[in-house]
Amino acid sequence: MGKLDKLISNAVDICKEYGFDITFETVMKHWTEPHRYWHLPSHLKEMLEGIKELYKDKKVTKKEYEILVIAAVFHDIVYDPRRKDNEEKSVDFMMYLLLNRVGVHYEDIDKIREIIMATKTHDSKEGLSKKFNKLDTQILDATFIDMLDWEDKIYKEYKWVGWKEYKKGRIQFLLSCIKTHTHNVLNIKNLIDFVNKKVPRIGICYYEIDKLPTINKFIEINDKMDNIFDNIIVLITYNNSNYNKEKIKEYGVCSSYEFMAMNEESAVAYVARQSDNITIVKESRLINDYNKEVEKQMSDKVEEFRTIYV
Repeated sequence: MGKLDKLISNAVDICKEYGFDITFETVMKHWTEPHRYWHLPSHLKEMLEGIKELYKDKKVTKKEYEILVIAAVFHDIVYDPRRKDNEEKSVDFMMYLLLNRVGVHYEDIDKIREIIMATKTHDSKEGLSKKFNKLDTQILDATFIDMLDWEDKIYKEYKWVGWKEYKKGRIQFLLSCIKTHTHNVLNIKNLIDFVNKKVPRIGICYYEIDKLPTINKFIEINDKMDNIFDNIIVLITYNNSNYNKEKIKEYGVCSSYEFMAMNEESAVAYVARQSDNITIVKESRLINDYNKEVEKQMSDKVEEFRTIYV
């Protein structure tokens, strides 16, 4: 068993001691949802390691240690960046796991609930909530390199809002963090400057409808590109002779990224309208089989037209 699994398994055991009907598999299922990039088991691991250090350094009692561990397990167990009530939903889920359980010490559960709800604003000034919030936001005390990794993953969780709105909200958030992380002001300001000047790297995974790979290969290619670009757009093109509504629906359902299907003329116009850092991604097995006229029109209309083959 690896370090991460061991830490989470130990945390689950503590949860069970407090009456929660939960398993290791349940925790991992929630913390590994496909829309998560930062709020993953690795974040939970860092939280649990920090809590362990507090106990080791005698900065919390055994009871406080256990309460913090349980709060860590549940504080992001429900996480959907499109919602504004994740803390409430996480508490609801936690309380659901106590239904019909006997011998529960609800005064401890109330403390756990209070800690989780305090992560909504991270502005608690005292007690266990303050210690927990410091661990939850420890990335703001990190090196600039680590903060860049954090920034990349947070953007991938929130890219659905669009770059303009994300950029505005992200800079506002980072500015608000300066007053509470004064010893790391330089790195936070550098990150603000990075976000302000950044041009997102957009990968358009381009497919022609009569040359689509298998579903599994289609998913594999798109997921691989997600590690290279800030945002992925899946684009399937067709013409009057090969339009296939059912096939488009079949592949659209399998795509976890922004998905578009349009005729070749509309596809050229769509790519030409993009003002971001665009790269067209195509399959190397079809390097000589793509519609050359479509690519020529795109390259004529887009100032910095790039195509890569995978």
